[in-house]
Amino acid sequence: MEEFNNQTIQPNNQFSEAKKRPAALIILPILTLIGSLFMMIFTLIMASDEVMKIAQEMLYQQGASDEQLALFQNIIDIPAWIFIFFAACILLTVVSATLMMRMQKIGFHLFIISKILLFGCGVILGKNIFSINSLYFFGSVLFTILYALQLKNMKQENKETERQGWD
Repeated sequence: MEEFNNQTIQPNNQFSEAKKRPAALIILPILTLIGSLFMMIFTLIMASDEVMKIAQEMLYQQGASDEQLALFQNIIDIPAWIFIFFAACILLTVVSATLMMRMQKIGFHLFIISKILLFGCGVILGKNIFSINSLYFFGSVLFTILYALQLKNMKQENKETERQGWD
């Protein structure tokens, strides 16, 4: 008969020794991705002159007030490249959320940069951008604070994990 060797097989898996990911670094990035992708679609729609003119006509037909129509006209007057810039900043937010989900600190720094670019451009433009995006602004501030509380759980670099994978 054949003898079996009772050796314990232990996987050489880099993730088995890795620090567990906090639930916040799963939930926050997922919510960021959902919100950012929604905002990106909305922003790219706003970049289309035809869509915005149709929306303005619908507002007029539904009896919107002169103040609402004037606000909407201010938005239509914003050049399309601004909305494309906003979409690029939102894409940077998506990338940063993905990095933070992977527990990389650089994601937090990119998140801050994307928010500064978004709101800096909004301030430069004026045109009641903050009245339209005030919920997005306050959500961004809240998420920045929540991400900052998770910085201690994120890694500075991912080089150690990469080296373990090559050994």
